[in-house]
Amino acid sequence: MGATRPKMGQAPHSFCRNHLKPPIQPADDETVESKLEKMTARAMKLGHEHLADYGSTKSRKDFTQSQLVTLLVLRTYLQTTYRTLLVFLANEPPVRKILGMEKKLPHYTTLQKFGARADTKIIAAIMAACLDNL
Repeated sequence: MGATRPKMGQAPHSFCRNHLKPPIQPADDETVESKLEKMTARAMKLGHEHLADYGSTKSRKDFTQSQLVTLLVLRTYLQTTYRTLLVFLANEPPVRKILGMEKKLPHYTTLQKFGARADTKIIAAIMAACLDNL
């Protein structure tokens, strides 16, 4: 049988917030959102410590490398695609505030290109440090 069409008012794709559940369950006194916010803040801090603000002096300076590496860490943590991550962030003002992206989010290809040229050892180390502190 073919796929059923979504009902009126329903999203045609599974981009809803309930679809994105972080893989780590929160403690009794802690919500999933606060864990996500803590991990985002930790990844931003580590990114500032270990990365230059911009990859080139001729960069457009729209987003810092620490912001982009934090988005890659969040993508890995949420086990999602680039596009779905950005849809999720569009609905998460607290996380966007921590990232410093209240007004503008990068295009998904910006993340793809950064991920392709970034040092995977640094991203893996930041990811490991963020998960260790949860």
